Amino acid sequence: MIAIRHKKLSIVLALMPLLAISVLVWTAHINLPYSPTILVVKPSADGLTLTVHLVLGRPTSCEKVTDTAVQESTSQVLLGVQVYDTCGPLLSWGTVADTLEGYPFSVNLKLQAPLAGRTLVDQATGQKIPILER
Repeated sequence: MIAIRHKKLSIVLALMPLLAISVLVWTAHINLPYSPTILVVKPSADGLTLTVHLVLGRPTSCEKVTDTAVQESTSQVLLGVQVYDTCGPLLSWGTVADTLEGYPFSVNLKLQAPLAGRTLVDQATGQKIPILER
C-alpha cells in the first residue's frame, strides 16, 4: 500500500513541471500578425496601382507586411494588409509599450482593372476608405 502511494506521488511530482508550463503558455500573449486600419489610399494615374497608407504603432523597421488582399467586384474593392511586429517577443506576459506617436507606412497594391470610381473598403474593419485625389 505504501508502494502504491509512493508511485502516485512520484507521478504527480513528475507531472508538475508540465502543468506549470501549460499554465504559462495559456496565460501568455502570443505575437501574431495583425491588420492595421487603412487610413487613406492614393490611386496611380492609370488607376491600376493603389498606394495604401497606414499608421503603425512601432517604427517601420519593426513591422513587416506578411500578406495583402485585394478582392475586386464591379462596385467595390476590398483591401487588406497584414503586418507582423518583428521587434516584439514571441511570447509575453504583459503588454508591449508603444508610444502614442504613430509611424507612417505605405504599401502598393495592384488591381486587375482600373479603380474607376469603385468604393474602397477596409477588410479588417469593413469601413469605407477615403481616396486621395491625384
